[in-house]
Amino acid sequence: MFSLILMLAISNIVTVSATQSDEVMIEYFYEDVCLKCQQASPIIDSVISRHGNINYTSHNIATSYSIMKEYGVYTVPAIVINKSTVISYSDYEGDAVLLENLLVEAIKNAAPIPDNGTPL
Repeated sequence: MFSLILMLAISNIVTVSATQSDEVMIEYFYEDVCLKCQQASPIIDSVISRHGNINYTSHNIATSYSIMKEYGVYTVPAIVINKSTVISYSDYEGDAVLLENLLVEAIKNAAPIPDNGTPL
């Protein structure tokens, strides 16, 4: 009986470790002259710096608008997590604490990146 409990405990530890080591992909869409983007950027940088499993890319929409459209996003600032979860300005309306909380939760609960690699 003790062996069975020990085996279950070990398998849970391995499962948790594997989940925590999974990389999260974050894509941030911004525009240089966007004041809302300038306010969001340091918050995003702060959250990302506290997580070791982040693959982060920022996209200026002047050169990456087509990528942004693939996600169905048409306004900035916008954050896409694992090609599926989108956080847009309308989700937090300039509230820095809410943006930080939304991003932390999205990282923590990130869905796996789609196998086919395509957005949404």
